[in-house]
Amino acid sequence: MSSFCEIIITFGTDRKKKPKEGLSEEESKFINENIRMDRVMRFINAYCSKYGVKCLLIAEHNDEKTKHYQIIFTNYNFEKHANLRFSGRAQTAKFGQELQDMGTEAFEGQVLRGKSSKNRHKNLTQMHQIASEYKSEKELKEKIQKLIEAEANKYMTKEKFLWFDEHFRLEANKKEAYLSSLANLVFEQMQESITITSDEKLKEKVELLAEQVTEQNKIIEEDKKKSIEVLKEKEQLEKELDKQKDIQTSNDEEIAQLRHSLKTYTDQQAKIDKQNALIESKNRENLSLIHKAKSLQNENIALKEFNDKSLGLLLEIANINPELREMIVNEMPELRSKFAKDDAGMEMG
Repeated sequence: MSSFCEIIITFGTDRKKKPKEGLSEEESKFINENIRMDRVMRFINAYCSKYGVKCLLIAEHNDEKTKHYQIIFTNYNFEKHANLRFSGRAQTAKFGQELQDMGTEAFEGQVLRGKSSKNRHKNLTQMHQIASEYKSEKELKEKIQKLIEAEANKYMTKEKFLWFDEHFRLEANKKEAYLSSLANLVFEQMQESITITSDEKLKEKVELLAEQVTEQNKIIEEDKKKSIEVLKEKEQLEKELDKQKDIQTSNDEEIAQLRHSLKTYTDQQAKIDKQNALIESKNRENLSLIHKAKSLQNENIALKEFNDKSLGLLLEIANINPELREMIVNEMPELRSKFAKDDAGMEMG
């Protein structure tokens, strides 16, 4: 897949032409006077927008009779991040049709889309070569025609009759000399473009070509061996890469397991810390309750001692005052036994 795409914009005509014949002077003049760079830029912008590529070079060629344009684009779609690919004749034909449509739209009002052709597209060098060949062939034909006409005038007599149009007469004894003269004339003119090679020279050329072909075959064979070696190295590298991928996958799985274990441990530790905090809180609460219980117990002991002292004092007073004792017994019957014990003790004494 090429990294670049070269497009040549040329202008033709639908009139019938001879092989290798270019445009006429009037056709070239029309194109040279009317075609401008802004229309070419319109085509470039449309192409870049449609295929997501970038334009690297625009060249206007005026070295030939008719101006034409050479444009080089990247063959990489920067929007899709992929090379442009046109597989098969159908896609290639569609691509060519789209180029024609964009060209017709870009140069609308100046040129018309031509009829489809089965001719193979040529590059810029081939187009220049064909134009040069046609010009040289045309000049050679015109030169030969003038020389033949001049040579014919040497051997032919111009005659005119009342009942015939003007014509030329060739004497029979001059025929051989005339034909020989024409043959020599054509041969001399064609020597500039035709090389006559002897059998020996041809043999040397064949041998030289054979040596070149043999050398090329050696180079191709060496390149083939190098390609095989490179392919083997590539396969080995791919195996190593697959091995490294397997190791990486195993490491990733182990890391995932360790992360899971770490998460489980962290969750358990968090629960333990929470339980420890709760237990510590309960312990503090229990200590507080124990402290309160001891405090209450001490208070109860103190109150009991106070009650016992108060009761003893009350009993002593009541024993001295019978009316008070009777009143206490009526109000607090549970103390009757206390007074009874005291009375019994007094009687025995």
